[in-house]
Amino acid sequence: MTRRRTDWRGVFVVSVTPVGENGAIDEDGFGTLLGRFVAEGVHGVIVVGSTGEWYSMRDDERRRVFGLARRELDARCGRADVARRPLPGRAVRRGRWRRRLNRRMMGQSNQGDAMTWIDFVPFEDASGRLKTLYDRYKRPNDTVSNVITAHSLRPHLLEGHMALYRAVLGHSANQLPLWFLEAVGVHVSALNGCAYCIDHHDHYGGKAFDGAAVEWRAMVEALLDDSIEDAFDGKHLALLAYAATVTRNPASITEQTIRELRDAGANDGEILEVNQVAGYFAYANRTILGLGVTLDGEVWAD
Repeated sequence: MTRRRTDWRGVFVVSVTPVGENGAIDEDGFGTLLGRFVAEGVHGVIVVGSTGEWYSMRDDERRRVFGLARRELDARCGRADVARRPLPGRAVRRGRWRRRLNRRMMGQSNQGDAMTWIDFVPFEDASGRLKTLYDRYKRPNDTVSNVITAHSLRPHLLEGHMALYRAVLGHSANQLPLWFLEAVGVHVSALNGCAYCIDHHDHYGGKAFDGAAVEWRAMVEALLDDSIEDAFDGKHLALLAYAATVTRNPASITEQTIRELRDAGANDGEILEVNQVAGYFAYANRTILGLGVTLDGEVWAD
């Protein structure tokens, strides 16, 4: 499945990163939080990655949090081993790519209170066919996602979008595991700079993944850093690379590309599944980015 599997034992907690009203890291609050974890007897703490803060933090801020965690845990426990993937920027190409992604994503997260740039019909105001569709797609907390609301002026387009989405990601006839199809979606969305899809499919991919949460986080970081070879191998690595080529330069794909996927262990049905996931996210990313769909007001309802 992955190139490296760490044997994590004990109780690990994924920490939030406290920040003050000015947006700066709350170092005192972070130290207090770590102290509570230690007092409760946890065996490890994972930092910078529980509530999406990784996407909006600069590399120097991430290093600052790692350093604070090491010093605080050293002081309380005697010694702390800080396990993490190398930060982006270790290669010039990757560093520039991630900075561009961060800028695009920060822009998407600072668009004000509107959930989309075009007019839309709120859930509570829907009637007729739209109300029927909202009720079909609503979450347990009686809300619909912002990308669904963005289609509300044309209910037939909403219905078409959701039919494709459910076939590509949610159909029981798919043979690749759901977590991997979600990972393909995260990677394509990162290449396209779509914060909305990254947020959603990082979340749902993590719920579908049957391994350790820290392993899923390592995979997501590799997907976002465009360094998939750090966390995947074999068939999965080959299929992710194929999805990236479908996203970046589909005209470069040849029959030999398909042969190489088969040689890596993928069958033609699995190749088709990844092709369709990559194609769907190309569509979804452009829908979201082109209409200014934001995460404002989104409430998880698992």
